[in-house]
Amino acid sequence: MTRSAVSDCFPLATWYAPAPDTPAHALREPSAAGRFFGYTERHVQAVWYDPRWRPDALIGHRGEAITVESPGVWNLEAGPDFVGATLRVGPDRRRIQGDVEVHVFPAAWKHHGHARDRRYRNVCLHLTYFEGVLDEDELPPGALQAALRPVLKADPGFSFEHVDITAYPYAGRADQPPCRTELAAWPIEDRRRLLEAAGHERLRAKAERYSDAIREKGVDQVLYEVIMAALGYRHNKPAFQALATLLPVEQLRARSGGDPLRAYALLAGVSGLLPAEIKPGWDDETRAFLRGLWDVWWKERDQGPPPLERSQWRLSGLRPLNHPLRRLAAAARLFTAPLGGLALLSAWELGEAEQLTQRMAATLDGTSALEVYWRKRASLGGRPTAHVQALLGEDRWEAIALNTVIPMLAACGADPRRVERLVNARPPETGNQVIRQTAFYLFGPDHPSSLLADAKRRQGLQQIFHDHCLTDRSRCHACPFPGWLKRMRSAER
Repeated sequence: MTRSAVSDCFPLATWYAPAPDTPAHALREPSAAGRFFGYTERHVQAVWYDPRWRPDALIGHRGEAITVESPGVWNLEAGPDFVGATLRVGPDRRRIQGDVEVHVFPAAWKHHGHARDRRYRNVCLHLTYFEGVLDEDELPPGALQAALRPVLKADPGFSFEHVDITAYPYAGRADQPPCRTELAAWPIEDRRRLLEAAGHERLRAKAERYSDAIREKGVDQVLYEVIMAALGYRHNKPAFQALATLLPVEQLRARSGGDPLRAYALLAGVSGLLPAEIKPGWDDETRAFLRGLWDVWWKERDQGPPPLERSQWRLSGLRPLNHPLRRLAAAARLFTAPLGGLALLSAWELGEAEQLTQRMAATLDGTSALEVYWRKRASLGGRPTAHVQALLGEDRWEAIALNTVIPMLAACGADPRRVERLVNARPPETGNQVIRQTAFYLFGPDHPSSLLADAKRRQGLQQIFHDHCLTDRSRCHACPFPGWLKRMRSAER
């Protein structure tokens, strides 16, 4: 689907756009050679900083292997992104120390004028997402160049969707940020409209990323991957993503024959979470259930790549209802449903917009041994509960609807008017730290609660945070956001 068609689904996003004279590099990297990157430079910085995401080894521009002893200290002032990094380079593992500058595109080094800035003279590594090599005389003597994209693309468990950039260092804000000063003069309706426009922009950008992925992988696989990631919640998204890559949806359906229990055995087996032994305290129903899973898995386990390691999963500190083994039951039922991909999305779309999540939840209704077992179990081997336990709760369905299904519908060419109705019908999402923090930055501690009582507005707060409120202290008062807020309001008049 074209980008203009996706934009038709979220018309208010056109209101949330920097003024034409806003420097393209102020908050996001410019595109180059037609390459699209739907995230921010801070996503790339987070990958470098966090050993969970950073590749074990990179290949430098001269072909040498680069491993990281220390990524350096995240610099929140002007200058290189990380200072005091330590690298090991080449077969002799020679030790190099210096600073690291991070960009999305290699040419940004020149665009930002770093070669003329003495603060960058100790840079030992120019790290970019996309491939590309600068002339060595443009960088400090001996500086290495490396790209993340080739290594990250080869990792089935990696997705920028799982990188929570709000969890990484950011500078303290001024007591009265310039954006708050500007917005203080806005009527409440204009503030609401700003947040709604930003919410549309968030969904539009996500739909464009899905559209790009659909061209590469197809609707069925992309829908499978994004819903699997949503089932992983915050801590297990990468593992669910890796599982969806190791066991693609076409293989899941073919090898299971459309049987939810067989599909569950395959998912649990490839996940590495299928228990190898029956515990003494388990009841007869659990023992029979596990034997049935192994009857499938022992015949199938050599038909694909090795299962994931248990260390790839976060299993401690979870509510029993959120355990990956229980969420995999929902995935097994959902992706062996008679309808799949575009047909499933179409079936969810049709009907009253307010009842979208009820139609989605109905997909999990079934009477196979899988549903019978988990209907009254919070955990594998746990005691049966007095009441039926849904495989997914109402809040999780709403989160999947707003953050995954609606952007997927837009990416697949749904009627823009229909998409907008679905968005407008969604209830507010549960508050989180990003929402509270951005609301404080923009409106101060005493903003009216009604300002945030809308799903689009909460989405908008997250979009504004990612676009503007992650600049460091040295750039806060140079942020273009207050300036184009003024121009936006003037244009509306």
